[in-house]
Amino acid sequence: ATAAAAAAAAAAERPVVTTGDSSNALLQAARAAALAQGGTWESVGGAGNKLRSVAEGRADLAIMHFGTSLWDTAAPEALVRASGGRVSDLFGAPLVHRTGGPLKNALGVVASAKGCGAAHASLCKAMRSDPRALALLAESAGQREAWGAQAADVARGLDGRPLCRRWLGEAVG
Repeated sequence: ATAAAAAAAAAAERPVVTTGDSSNALLQAARAAALAQGGTWESVGGAGNKLRSVAEGRADLAIMHFGTSLWDTAAPEALVRASGGRVSDLFGAPLVHRTGGPLKNALGVVASAKGCGAAHASLCKAMRSDPRALALLAESAGQREAWGAQAADVARGLDGRPLCRRWLGEAVG
């Protein structure tokens, strides 16, 4: 009975979600969405440390703010992927690491450990319907007006910036 009780207690603490201690409202909303069904939160400093905790299985999800730089996430992303995990922006799109573009992960970063893909997808889905997140997406694309939720099923240009329906309509004719 002791082993069963310990297993039940460990399951109740999952997922383990790690973020920094930012007071950013959108980051707090993402953390709340990740913990909507229960789990625990740990504050960890440094993007590399958050991603490493996911790669090593100490955390199930890591959520990073919108000021992390590409160089903060490039190598740790490789560790997460090599361990069977996934890394994306808040909307579920891959991070874009290329020269000549923005140097910030302006749409945030979400990482999930191996076996936590459903939690990753659920968090990104919640962010695709959050008005604050959609405003961030519109700002990143250079738009003054926020898009509806359907436009956050993200299509991206070669530079990694999200495309909007208006741009696609003009480009296609």
